[in-house]
Amino acid sequence: MNLGPRTGKSESYIVGKILEQWPRFERWAQKKSSNSDYREDGSFDFVNYYKGATVNSDLEKYNFAVS
Repeated sequence: MNLGPRTGKSESYIVGKILEQWPRFERWAQKKSSNSDYREDGSFDFVNYYKGATVNSDLEKYNFAVS
């Protein structure tokens, strides 16, 4: 996805829009079966998730809306 200058949106605007959606992304990622290794006793290990192998794939698959 290329959101750069061609969209007419500043980088700070784009980052702000993505950060607004970040809690939804995290809830979505927690539900994925590919992230089951990060679930334990009803909680999710975000520290290791962000260091792990699935975060990049999840970011590519999640549909962040920037308008």
